[in-house]
Amino acid sequence: MTEIQRLNNLIIPEAVQKALPHNIPIYLVGGAIRDALIGRRVEDLDFVLPTQALKTARRLANALSSDFYVLDDEREIGRVIISKEQGGRQILDFALQRHENLEGDLTARDFTINAMAIDINNPQQVIDPLGGGHDLHARILRTCSAASISDDPVRILRAIRMATLFQLRIHPDTLRQIRQGVEKICLVSTERIRDEIYRILDTPGCASSIRVLDSLGVLKVLFPELETLKNESTLHDDRKDQWEYTLDVLNRMEVLLSTLAPQPDPESGNNLMLGLVALKLGRYRKLLNTHLRKELTPSRSARQTLLFSVLFHRYHESKSRVGEALDGPYSTHKRSAIIKSRMQSLCLGNVEIDRMMKIMTNYSLPQLGNDHGAMPTRREIYRYFKATGESGIDAGLLYLVNKMAMGGLDLTADQFVHALSIVRALYEAWWEKFNEVISPTPWVNGNEIMESFQLAPGPLLGKILSDVQEAQAAGEVNSKEEALAQVSHLIKRYHGYISDY
Repeated sequence: MTEIQRLNNLIIPEAVQKALPHNIPIYLVGGAIRDALIGRRVEDLDFVLPTQALKTARRLANALSSDFYVLDDEREIGRVIISKEQGGRQILDFALQRHENLEGDLTARDFTINAMAIDINNPQQVIDPLGGGHDLHARILRTCSAASISDDPVRILRAIRMATLFQLRIHPDTLRQIRQGVEKICLVSTERIRDEIYRILDTPGCASSIRVLDSLGVLKVLFPELETLKNESTLHDDRKDQWEYTLDVLNRMEVLLSTLAPQPDPESGNNLMLGLVALKLGRYRKLLNTHLRKELTPSRSARQTLLFSVLFHRYHESKSRVGEALDGPYSTHKRSAIIKSRMQSLCLGNVEIDRMMKIMTNYSLPQLGNDHGAMPTRREIYRYFKATGESGIDAGLLYLVNKMAMGGLDLTADQFVHALSIVRALYEAWWEKFNEVISPTPWVNGNEIMESFQLAPGPLLGKILSDVQEAQAAGEVNSKEEALAQVSHLIKRYHGYISDY
């Protein structure tokens, strides 16, 4: 068996190999070969066929009892989704060859490292007409043709992501294409731009990628509002403007998430702050990562949403001009509206936008009185999560990295431990005392209150129910009798103000 045959067998699961037809050419192309050649874990697979692409995909799905979707009927592009026994899934895409021969198809792709193929029914060698293997070995990112970027400007974003991920040097000709194509990127659909930005945020070294996109002028085209952060000073560090501070926070967030990953970076133990993070929050490692992996919308996770929030959080918080009107151009109200408009233009879902806005509004933990040196009370924690919901978990992380970025040498170990203790108290309440502190089961309901106190339905009843639940969360009401006594107290307290409700 040749090395390429062994490579082919390693990439394609045995069950898939057996189920695919052997009487027509089927080419495995793209990223799977690239990843296998550098010893990287192979995830999803792309196949190109000169004929019968959809028929082959449907036949494979039936043989493996897997899901099948037609992505493009006219161009014959289909997807098979295989659920793995150990959890997760593998995506196999099948597409009809778009040119007269395979070489033409490969030449129309984005970069040479993605333009290699293997004939799975005759895997004697890697088909590599553009020298992608050589470029991969030499750590060079090169477009497949002089028209690669102009044909599809979203490849600018993909180029920066791949160069960062694989530590590649962008070839001068490719860099020239990128610079010439920057203004054309606005012609790409916003959904594709969004997806590529999210992939960048999900790639190690995302802060470096964002910095390169900025240096090339791409961010100025995509997110012009972020330009206002440049040359706007920060109160805590004269050496950084708000944009440099944002990139610092983004980098620190990635390091923090790595420290709290299921298998943390062992180097984090050599850093005092990160060691303290692992010590204080390590017990929530698994729960936190389950939370971050959760898809808020298909293919977009809470983790990506958090990192996207980091990009805009300083713009949201950026200082207003003295004496400016509430809805002036620099007001938080106005900036919130601009951010929401930007998120909507990217076709983000309401759940994602709501989470981002809550993270950016609450990351300084305003409800907790954390600047006074005291730990938050149960009432404060209840109110915090009532305002934030699940977003409060992410806001806690952004609070920590801002502490790290703002503090510098002035942040003592004791101060950082206190900040960590606050976040730990939040996580403990959410994950260990949810039914006690976050959302306790009420001792009394509205019907019982109306019957016991002859109270009519209305806003006052809702206010009383809310206050009683808060008192219960605060540990002040611990039985039905105490709850009814609290209702009686509240009715007397609100007497004379009933008309306001």
